[in-house]
Amino acid sequence: MTDGDTANWQKILATLRTWEVEALVPGHGPVVRGRENVHKAIDALDAYFNDLRGQVRALMRQGKKLDEIQKAVNVAKYASWGRKNALAGTIKKLYEEQSAN
Repeated sequence: MTDGDTANWQKILATLRTWEVEALVPGHGPVVRGRENVHKAIDALDAYFNDLRGQVRALMRQGKKLDEIQKAVNVAKYASWGRKNALAGTIKKLYEEQSAN
């Protein structure tokens, strides 16, 4: 994710979580069917942002620069998601957001 604001993404995810939807059609990846599966997908994306933000923040506190952070963040649990370039973009976006704060 290279566009948008991750905190706003998470606000939208929280709103979506309250809706009684039976399907989720993401911009990438397969359609998610069934309310429980939709909630799991929303929760997984929310946890992804929290996890990566926490890792980026911790590495920034250690004085690491973006290129070092992109190499150091543990993204192994997201390997099955595919879209390796999207992970790097999300890390960069989180770094930029944290730098602005």
